Amino acid sequence: MRIAFDGRAIQVERRGPGDYAASLLGALAKNPGGHSITVLLDRSLPVPPDGIPGGWPAIRTGGLGGLPGWEQVHAPRAARGFDLLHCPANGAPLRCSVPVVLTAHDAIFIRAFRDISVNPYLRQYVGHLYRTRIYPRAARRAREVISVSLAAKTEVTALMGVDPGRISVVPEAVPAGFAECVPADEVEVRRACSIEGRYLLGMGAYEKRKNVSMMFRVMEWLASRAMECPTLVLAGCGNLAASGYPAEVTERGIARWVRFLPYVPNPFLKALFKGAKAFLMPSRREGFGLPPLEAMSCGTPVIASDIPCHREVTGDAAILVDPDDEAGWRTAAARVLDDDEAGRELGRKGIARSAEFSWDRAAALTVKVYEKAAGGR
Repeated sequence: MRIAFDGRAIQVERRGPGDYAASLLGALAKNPGGHSITVLLDRSLPVPPDGIPGGWPAIRTGGLGGLPGWEQVHAPRAARGFDLLHCPANGAPLRCSVPVVLTAHDAIFIRAFRDISVNPYLRQYVGHLYRTRIYPRAARRAREVISVSLAAKTEVTALMGVDPGRISVVPEAVPAGFAECVPADEVEVRRACSIEGRYLLGMGAYEKRKNVSMMFRVMEWLASRAMECPTLVLAGCGNLAASGYPAEVTERGIARWVRFLPYVPNPFLKALFKGAKAFLMPSRREGFGLPPLEAMSCGTPVIASDIPCHREVTGDAAILVDPDDEAGWRTAAARVLDDDEAGRELGRKGIARSAEFSWDRAAALTVKVYEKAAGGR
């Protein structure tokens, strides 16, 4: 079977869907099940600097229209003559001449526009309008849908109206690029981030669902204790203007202890994980939860929100707290900061838990979905 694989996600900043696509392509190259893959690249974007994961051949195609034009016109046109098109990043064409397999990471985009960010702007509005109008219809029309967790499958079924019988759960794993990289030098990382002493690590995406304000409230409490206050490092802060975070930390009087970092490369991020006293993720909604899995793979204690996907991914290897329980978050942070043995025990459990997730297994399950979508060819 000849499979066309939408590779646009590996051409942009490697966040969740891009890490998923790159890792899956690499794993499929080791065990393709007798099938071949051709990666479709958007010629308006740069070719991935590290090449195509797995060494698969690629076709550069596309034209005007940005992401909507790519998903609805250029990718399905390029897929003609193949046996199947895999769209790995939530979006897919409404019409395609070949069967479509869609990976729906979550249904988080189905929410009110006012819930996206504190300071929304036009591009966000246009993107939100496109996703909420098109993605559910595209998911319902796809031949098969892959979900990265049981929690995500439940959401996709309930909020997008997809028949659960057409959804296969294929869990992710620690992204290959992260797992295989050598961490940057910790001294250099600390110097670059102006970090002295202990620090907590979190992700600073601008969306309200990330509940970043909970970390600021915990920091405000930690700063009020007689003990030395740790630093809070927030990675992935690519849109501070939309977040309102700088104003909030100033208002809470904790600006001196907070570091905002943009998107950082894997070696730098891995060093940050390894040096942190704990990784905090208070999100109210997620589809899978890759950052906690990355943290656990580094032996970093994880404190995460008690939501379905985090329970599914972390098992008993993390401290789970209701996302809005401020007292619970304070207690959890104090536990890992004040009790080194508790932190080490969480670290040991995290390493063991993260090892249970495998891209080889994900690739094998994905091949089965391909064969089901193509009618067993």
